[in-house]
Amino acid sequence: MYQPVPEEDTSSDFVKERQESPELEGLTDKDTVEINVCQVGKGRHQVRASLAWTVAQFKRAHFRDEVKANKNVRLIFQGKLLHDENTLEEVGLVDKAFMHCSVCEFNPAVV
Repeated sequence: MYQPVPEEDTSSDFVKERQESPELEGLTDKDTVEINVCQVGKGRHQVRASLAWTVAQFKRAHFRDEVKANKNVRLIFQGKLLHDENTLEEVGLVDKAFMHCSVCEFNPAVV
């Protein structure tokens, strides 16, 4: 059955944790872009990131708890799975872009 994607909830723990990301310290709005992350089961969230970051840095900044829990964080942009070694600029992300995210238990057989 179809379920609509919930609108952004700026009061959620997801948004609060990501806004307090230490990776963003020292960066100005001119150095960062706003990215809309559509996460399965959690709706859409807006986060800030530097285009110079690698995908791995983005995951550590905005999915810190999931990475620490050794969960598999998959980011998809324009139908392509993003690889940790690429920068956000290399994969073509721009301000206000939409990225999809799936977080699941790590399964080394399915990577």
